[in-house]
Amino acid sequence: MKTKSIVSLASICLIAGSFVAGNVVAAAYAPMITTALCGTGVNFDSEEFQQATAMSDALCQEIAEEGIVLMKNQNNTLPLKYEQGQEKNINVFGWASSDNGFLLSGIGSGSSTISEAKKVTLLKALEDGGFTVNDDLVNFYRNYDSTNYGYNSSRIKLIEPEIDDYNAFDKSMLSYAEDFSDTALIVISRVNGENVGEIPMTQSKTKGQKNDSSRTYLELSTQEEALIDYCGDHFDKVIVLVNSTNQMQLGKLDDPRVDAVLNVAITGQSGTRAIPKILDGSINPSGHLIDTYAYDYKKEPSYANRFKTGNHIMYNEDIYFGYRWYETADAEHYFDNETREGYDENGDEKELTGYDAMVQYPFGHGLSYTTFEWSVDSFKIIENGEEKDVNATSNKITKDSKIELSLSCTNTGSVAGKDVIQLYYTAPYYQEIEKSAINLVDFAKSVELEPGKTQKDIKVTLDSYDMASYDCYDMNENDFAGYELEKGNYQLKLMENSHVAKKMKDNASSILQLVVDNDIQFDKDTKTGHEVKNRFTGEEAYAGVPIDGSTIYSNDADKPVYLSRSDFEGTFPNKALKSPTNSSAVSTANNYTNHSLDQTTMPVTSQEGKYFLKTREDGSKATLNDLNGKGQKTVYNEELIYKIGSDYDSKELADMVDQLSVDEAFAIVEDSGFGTPAIESIGKARSYDFDGPAGFNQNTQTGISSGEWTAFPSETLVGQTFSKRIAKLMGQSVGLEGMATNLQGWYAPGVNMHRSPFNGRNYEYYSEDPVLNGYMASEVILGAKSKGLYCYIKHFTLSEPGDNARNLNTWLTEQNFREMYLRPFEIAVKKGGANAIMSAFNFVGGVWAGANAAMNIDVLREEWGFKGSMITDWSDGSGSMNTKKGVRAGNDIWLNPNSGHNASPLTNSDPTDVYCAKLAAKNVIYTICETYNYFKHYDTSLDNSPIIIGESQINPPFAWWIPLLVGVDVLVAGGLGAWLYFDVIRKPKEI
Repeated sequence: MKTKSIVSLASICLIAGSFVAGNVVAAAYAPMITTALCGTGVNFDSEEFQQATAMSDALCQEIAEEGIVLMKNQNNTLPLKYEQGQEKNINVFGWASSDNGFLLSGIGSGSSTISEAKKVTLLKALEDGGFTVNDDLVNFYRNYDSTNYGYNSSRIKLIEPEIDDYNAFDKSMLSYAEDFSDTALIVISRVNGENVGEIPMTQSKTKGQKNDSSRTYLELSTQEEALIDYCGDHFDKVIVLVNSTNQMQLGKLDDPRVDAVLNVAITGQSGTRAIPKILDGSINPSGHLIDTYAYDYKKEPSYANRFKTGNHIMYNEDIYFGYRWYETADAEHYFDNETREGYDENGDEKELTGYDAMVQYPFGHGLSYTTFEWSVDSFKIIENGEEKDVNATSNKITKDSKIELSLSCTNTGSVAGKDVIQLYYTAPYYQEIEKSAINLVDFAKSVELEPGKTQKDIKVTLDSYDMASYDCYDMNENDFAGYELEKGNYQLKLMENSHVAKKMKDNASSILQLVVDNDIQFDKDTKTGHEVKNRFTGEEAYAGVPIDGSTIYSNDADKPVYLSRSDFEGTFPNKALKSPTNSSAVSTANNYTNHSLDQTTMPVTSQEGKYFLKTREDGSKATLNDLNGKGQKTVYNEELIYKIGSDYDSKELADMVDQLSVDEAFAIVEDSGFGTPAIESIGKARSYDFDGPAGFNQNTQTGISSGEWTAFPSETLVGQTFSKRIAKLMGQSVGLEGMATNLQGWYAPGVNMHRSPFNGRNYEYYSEDPVLNGYMASEVILGAKSKGLYCYIKHFTLSEPGDNARNLNTWLTEQNFREMYLRPFEIAVKKGGANAIMSAFNFVGGVWAGANAAMNIDVLREEWGFKGSMITDWSDGSGSMNTKKGVRAGNDIWLNPNSGHNASPLTNSDPTDVYCAKLAAKNVIYTICETYNYFKHYDTSLDNSPIIIGESQINPPFAWWIPLLVGVDVLVAGGLGAWLYFDVIRKPKEI
């Protein structure tokens, strides 16, 4: 063969191979490609959808009105006062105030695309709200940097001019600003999110400014501090807006030249409209902080292990993070030697000491334009349905006690406003079981009260169980490991925030006493009666490897030490985790497979069909085409759905699952990305799920989005409302949008914890407190279900790190795990009726969360009584997120948008695979039926939201790229064939 023929043959093979590989990839990822190129088929043109989004937009503004926190208001600077007819002129400083600088969203799945038609920037909100903004400053920032950085990693830089740059642009600009208005509004922004890493430990800058390695991203930059100094020296009123995904270090704002500070968090598409209303007093702010604002986050016990070491991270701070650290350390006088230069209430310089030198603003802090007074109208203990009033001689509680406080809240000021009642408890501490000095246990928000008006019968409640500590090591040596209330005095505390007690009406005490005569042990779950015991600790730990990391080191000297209240000084974590030396233990956990569901007999499948979730309108069986939305209209079998949704163990559900073929059951498990497939044998329609939690997010599905769905404010701003009513309204609003666009599921809300200020995805989760997270999520779930939308609460669990934590071994005590990180999910299941959940990328201890049967089955389904479906985070079954391992451990379905392509497919000849797939299908069917049943029988008198606004159908888009690709394949194949024939096969004639 001649050289030319050899080259031709090699080229043909290379091109043909590339096309074959391309076609294989195209086939595997066809659904994703279709969605990206052709859209989702969702119809946004209906009147119902327009009605739903109008309601949602109004709710965005209400969330901001109730969630923005007035952190500082020196000399009652706010609201701004204007004479009648006076122009409301205002100077807005900081590049972050510009249309490209102010943050309406974060980064990643927690964000939502905002269409230009719905976007309300800060400047637009101010102008629409009646303020006249200094255009010179607006133009200066626009010209300084007009780049639209979007919401990605390129936005994580600090863009702020030097003070000299202002004069370089226009020497008269600053002097004109002083004449224009005596008020300076300064905006400070920080952004982070999914897949862009954790919070940077240095400050990256632009425009030739030198990067600053001495300050973290959460600190103010030298340019921002200089701007604050300049405005403080030249303007009578200086107001700072903190527009950030994370809490920040804001010590500079203590400067008496800074008059007021508003935390506006991330406002979504139109929450900015609340800002001018708060500035001029049209709205009285009622938000409260959901994180502790400290002066130096490097002094926190979580700091040394805020980031991972290799594939490991250790929560050495144990239960002591957020306010639990600061309040407990203060109670133990740990901060007694701390000092800091600061200011007194009059703005005079003063040395701050102790707690005041550590914490700038406590958890739960929030000011108002008015004042409130509380009184306790009743304090009751309820046991077996019988009530008794609590007094000095009748205040003993038992295992079954329910405690109820009824309060009155009176507006004692001069303007209307809302207040937040915060109830905490303090348990007796005996230097044994770890206990925080104070713990939030419930909260309530008043209605808007006019001056002098009182709202009565505001209830806050708890059970004895809510005050229990989880003693995983039997620290008090009473031969019991589990939840317990040790004997002693328990205090219920009515607080303004985690640090300051509320001054009550008539100087009544804000502390209410309860007594436990003898240790109370909760060996069984209070809801289900199922055994509660150590599942992750000691020799009986799941997979044989305790999650506290006690076996991952070869030498005892290297074993982890967890922060203990009995010796904060000696146990404070000062060093990052040392890489484990016992690789065998880690490997055992990483590769563990649960065998408790193993089967030896092939389960029943493909039984004759008699139960169908949907049929054609005439009652006949629906075809697969019908169920995919391409054929005849289908209707729900409501009687059947009621039976199944009301009873997880119903015969109808069991028989329906037996109707599935093996392939159908496997399809539900393997191919449920952004919805579950249509199943003809049971009349199950194709369902559609979208990402969250700030509304429906299409970005993760297509990489693009039209921004038609509402972009709600961040969960942090929702959390700052401290309003269960607002949370439920958000769930209902998202549910209505889902109803109008035929969406059935939502990957939200997120209930992971703000373990560290340096975690990049904090804005996707409500707070640093598990009770606040759990209650807010519960209300969102109940609201969404009332409109037919099921919620996959996420990420179950320990998904605190912001950089998606694939293959990350997470080590912590079982006490910390249960009290802090499992608790929000527990509340959402028990109080919110959650029937869907998303597992996390990371490992619990050394076992992938989705393959951890101790968590997914023993705790979630048995202890708590969860009934429903569990989905993975984004996965095609590759790597550690193995389908066979996960489905054997209670993880039902894979968020795999690439239909027909699973890297670890189930085997149809394996009876355990088939059994687990049927169980997964049962859970999916139950989630659908229970949600529909809840929606259809929801008592609409409980709220004022619309009952229903119609049902639409998604028409799957025509995948035009597939015939185009086939045509290209034909042309290429023909060309390659001709090339092969003429250059290689046919011998040229000799001349």
